[in-house]
Amino acid sequence: MKLLSLLAFTRIPGNAFSFWLRRKLRCSRGKPALNQESKDDLFAYLQEGRKEAVARTVELHGRYRLEPLGQLSSASLYRRNL
Repeated sequence: MKLLSLLAFTRIPGNAFSFWLRRKLRCSRGKPALNQESKDDLFAYLQEGRKEAVARTVELHGRYRLEPLGQLSSASLYRRNL
């Protein structure tokens, strides 16, 4: 176990250098492609508490301005973020 943690520390200089290099070269993978899925019946799998979940979703959606996330994400990702 100690050997594994020591090996992790040996990677720190390499990670730091590669991070510095990426920042200097401004490497980017570009904007992520997000799946646009319908959010209708987001909680269809719930047997009980579906109305409460939908009400909580409406509350969180309004409070935290989740329109972009709701429009540009998959249903499972959106559900996990809620």
